[in-house]
Amino acid sequence: MSEYLFVYSTLMEPNIQKAVLGRFIPGAPDALPGYRRAPILRGTFTYFIVVPQADSVVEGLVLEVSADELEKCDRYEGDSCRRFRVQLQSGLEAWVYGT
Repeated sequence: MSEYLFVYSTLMEPNIQKAVLGRFIPGAPDALPGYRRAPILRGTFTYFIVVPQADSVVEGLVLEVSADELEKCDRYEGDSCRRFRVQLQSGLEAWVYGT
């Protein structure tokens, strides 16, 4: 069974998708209302997560992934954020990583 995953940062990049998932997924443009991107420092690398903010919108892509691929994304994202369900601007329900 497929799952939807909303991505807005490194997982939008084809080379990162290939490294994490073993394939490139073009995805479909969508947006996440009620959140903003916030920087987080992990080691010496700064990356982004989404955090709630009522008047903001995060642009990104929706990927259709398998349960196995979703677990691979969990390992890639690590413990600095959590995966949770959101409703996207399109009305689609998807997983996203953030706080």
